[in-house]
Amino acid sequence: MPNGDTSILISTKKMLGIPQEDISFDLDVLAYINAACMSLNMLGIGVDGFYVADSETTWSDFMEENLDKFGGLDTYLYYKARLGFDPPTNSFTIDAMTKVIEELEYKFRLQKQLLDSTSEQEV
Repeated sequence: MPNGDTSILISTKKMLGIPQEDISFDLDVLAYINAACMSLNMLGIGVDGFYVADSETTWSDFMEENLDKFGGLDTYLYYKARLGFDPPTNSFTIDAMTKVIEELEYKFRLQKQLLDSTSEQEV
């Protein structure tokens, strides 16, 4: 689970094996991060219309509350960015990564439904 104060760009770059000080791929990585954030927004997760512009944007910016309830967000962004930015050459690896993405999306939907039903009961 990501730490709220951690930079989304820096943590994703680290998982991709890109040194923090190497900014030559930042625009490419940011494009895939933002596409993944849009997918998460479509699932009802994160701040609506969220956009990562640079390394200053943190996980707490993306998810103002319940960040601790959505473990795997960093893994999800990594796999989405990896498939777009540096896809594996082996189709079995691509299939495995795609299945992880689909499983995480399913779990995110379930967790969102659980949180929504819990907050409705509290009202």
